[in-house]
Amino acid sequence: MTEPTGAAACDGLRVADFSRGMAGPLAAMVLADNGAEVIKVEGPGGDWARMHRGFHFWNRGKRSVVLDLGTGDRSRLHEILAWSNVVITDFDQDTAHRFGLSGEDVARANPGAVHCDISSFGGLLPEDGAHYEATLAASTGRMSGLDPLSGGHVNPPRSGPIFTLPPVSSYAAAMLAVLGVVAARLDRSGKTRRVSTSLLQGAMAFMMREELPRGDKRDAEATDIAHPDLMHRGIQLCFLTAECADGRYIQMCARQDHHFRNWLAALDLAQLLDDPRFEHAPLGIKNAEDLDELEGLLRSQMRTRTQAEWMELFTTSADIGADPFLTTDEFLHHPQMVENGRVVEVDDPAIGVTTQLGPLVRLDRTPARIDRPAPLLGQDQELMVEADDRDLPTEPANAGAQPAADRRGPLSGFTILEVAYFVAGPLATTLLAELGARVVKIEPLAGDPYRRTGTQSAKFLHGKESIGLDLKSEDGRQILHELIAESDVLVHGFRAGVPNRLGMDEATARAINPDIMYLNAASYGSQGPQSARIAFHSTPTALSGAGILQAGSGNPPVDDSFPDPAAGVAAAVAIALGLLAQATHGIGQYVETTMICSTGYVMSGDLVETGGSTAARAADPGQHGLSATYRLYECSDGWLFLAAVREPEWRAALTSVFRDLGTDARGSVPPAGDSIMTTSSRRSSARPCTNRAAGEAVRELRASGVPAVVVCPSTFEDWLIDSGLLVPAEHTDHGHYWQLPHKITVHGNSDELRPACGVGEHTEALLARLGRDADEIERLRSAGTVT
Repeated sequence: MTEPTGAAACDGLRVADFSRGMAGPLAAMVLADNGAEVIKVEGPGGDWARMHRGFHFWNRGKRSVVLDLGTGDRSRLHEILAWSNVVITDFDQDTAHRFGLSGEDVARANPGAVHCDISSFGGLLPEDGAHYEATLAASTGRMSGLDPLSGGHVNPPRSGPIFTLPPVSSYAAAMLAVLGVVAARLDRSGKTRRVSTSLLQGAMAFMMREELPRGDKRDAEATDIAHPDLMHRGIQLCFLTAECADGRYIQMCARQDHHFRNWLAALDLAQLLDDPRFEHAPLGIKNAEDLDELEGLLRSQMRTRTQAEWMELFTTSADIGADPFLTTDEFLHHPQMVENGRVVEVDDPAIGVTTQLGPLVRLDRTPARIDRPAPLLGQDQELMVEADDRDLPTEPANAGAQPAADRRGPLSGFTILEVAYFVAGPLATTLLAELGARVVKIEPLAGDPYRRTGTQSAKFLHGKESIGLDLKSEDGRQILHELIAESDVLVHGFRAGVPNRLGMDEATARAINPDIMYLNAASYGSQGPQSARIAFHSTPTALSGAGILQAGSGNPPVDDSFPDPAAGVAAAVAIALGLLAQATHGIGQYVETTMICSTGYVMSGDLVETGGSTAARAADPGQHGLSATYRLYECSDGWLFLAAVREPEWRAALTSVFRDLGTDARGSVPPAGDSIMTTSSRRSSARPCTNRAAGEAVRELRASGVPAVVVCPSTFEDWLIDSGLLVPAEHTDHGHYWQLPHKITVHGNSDELRPACGVGEHTEALLARLGRDADEIERLRSAGTVT
């Protein structure tokens, strides 16, 4: 690794942030952390999220200017737009036009600026008003059908939809916004001036386990698993949430067969594998009764030692994935977070000294600079800004490598080499492929292990070139090295030591290609006592506090799959920032993300510690929501979700649908300026809507200016299909399936969707490009070097 240069990746970016809440402000904050100058433009009342502790994280490093765009201040607005080379907005179309911040308005004020707009549906569906995180989730099916791998309990406390606490759509929209902005800045044609994304596209980026089969075809037909339901139960067993002797819990992650067998051995249950009923555990057990018996034995044995005793064994004597469930306070002091530089102290003028998450991305030569707190409202009102014609170089090192006719997006001309399996790395490069990058996927001869999930894996294979390669062979490593030589980025997600054995450690890669950007999409991070341990999605769910908060107060913690895609979109941002630093400063560098930190960013609203506490918000015991003002309510024919985030909205609700709650509920509304989001009502379990139809109640609430939606009873997958948002596609191995649209809209660019690659589909073409003739390719194939 090399020494820092003193520069930052986003030096030269001048950002006007007109957004509110979490998504847009978090995007602008990531740019600010990495050297951008950011002015936060707020209305006279300020960003509504100022009452939320997360505001102090989402807005650090910015300056605050107040403009009343509804009545005037247009000259000041035009000054700020002329100064900016990036503009971030999140208004509905009518409001944007009224404020002078539509796409056309921004382009007229500053034709050279990149305008990124974040909305609810991103133009994929008609906008029906601004949505909060939970209203978007509720109305699209993301609160329905949740199982023990997606935030639900093994034995749910009630029927019906379940409140989803981690704000994955807002986090993902923020990361997609950063990715879109940076991609536009890197577009060597200079044509990308407007990009947009949405909470809906963010939710689609987080789809992981959904198969999306089309027609009557079931994914199980294309696998060698005879009983897919039993296979899913077996997967749940690998990720058992186990109670220990002291009443604390451990989240297991024994996903691979050898990890599961190691776990049995550590529990003195290895003899079970001699029993014909269990010999093919965990995924090949033939009936539910045997699975139930095995689960009972595992749970019983886990209750024989304390959490600390099991973790001592699992982390020192055996290669077993397992993590303790921690609180948010404990997570901010976890050694893997501290030793990898992912925790910082910020002295905030509003709430005092805080402990917060550090940089999302570690860039060793252009590190983040976190040296300024979130601003007080209007504290920089007298800030003078002037139009500036400074700009960044945008031409990649290999700009001539791809003919203009082959351009597919703003990242055309960049080549990314992916040596990563499962979700995080492949998702990151898929997002970059959607923006036009050339992605070469190196797979084992049998393919990325995640392909065994059938069409679940298709969404991580689109637009890529695949070569099956034995990296343990001398010929295989030679081919790898030749591919490194022609690439701008190398991506992997292996544990420490593995890259060295495969001939792709940073030193080797940089000796071949000194300018390469080398991304380690790590789990725990490359430093610290657990850097070499295995991890899956369940690891950060347990460590970050998410498993406890999602479960509901007083309930056993739960598992959730969202950390895998959270890591993927963070890795995509890391690649973009590394490429921007390369273009700006002419350097390649080591770049690292960690799955536990990216999960922390999802939960960042609950990870600002003051006075030794984060004051994190847990769901109620029934998993309805956070308070009377932000929760699910049962109606006569279904459910509605109420999101009265601001005090006027709650008071309006109390004069309409919720008027029967009476004066006790009215008294529970906090004074102006206090956080409704963190205040529980004594009537939070009341059922004021059971005699009303959901649609009728929602119409009355919305007519009163109160955000509320009818909860979709079907799953997100079914909602997408029914909404007509998916595109019919063909998988090389599994036939018909539905393909997701792009997660970032590049206005004026083709929205072509490229197909998923088959294992080794491009081997011959890639080898020919490297100078191998037909005879040599056949020799390599016969020797088992390539697929």
